[in-house]
Amino acid sequence: MRAWHSLSFGLRAFLLTMFLAAGIAASAAELTREEAIKQGQAAAKAGDYNKVYQLGLPFALKGDAEFQYGLSGVLLFYSEGTKIDGVADQDHRRLGMTWLRKAAEGGSEEALEELALLYRWGEKGLPRDAELSDCFTQAESDHKAVAHCRAREHAKGYDQ
Repeated sequence: MRAWHSLSFGLRAFLLTMFLAAGIAASAAELTREEAIKQGQAAAKAGDYNKVYQLGLPFALKGDAEFQYGLSGVLLFYSEGTKIDGVADQDHRRLGMTWLRKAAEGGSEEALEELALLYRWGEKGLPRDAELSDCFTQAESDHKAVAHCRAREHAKGYDQ
């Protein structure tokens, strides 16, 4: 037990998410990408954001930027007051931002646009920062610039 407590919070949360994802999302992992999208859309329409999250998690963990962006939306905008298996209530925003940044790094133009808007208006725990907003906006047309934007974000201490 001592070894577990010596791990950083972020690493513990990641490992717990992976462990839970292996069991909870086992049936979702057997779905094709198209089936997961179809079932996820139906679950979202029904307001079952936990199911949406669980269906998308296996694909997001494999680096699918579209699913990473989708999970960020679930956690940042749709899951308030909703239990998401494997994610502590207080971690929705932090993990949502992690998925949003991964999606941006994976080339999702929607994620880049979302980051630009969040920095433009100072929402979801981010400060207002016109420089970073402009950087992510420019990265929408030049995906090579994403690493530069992320480095600037890190230098300012915003990616904690």
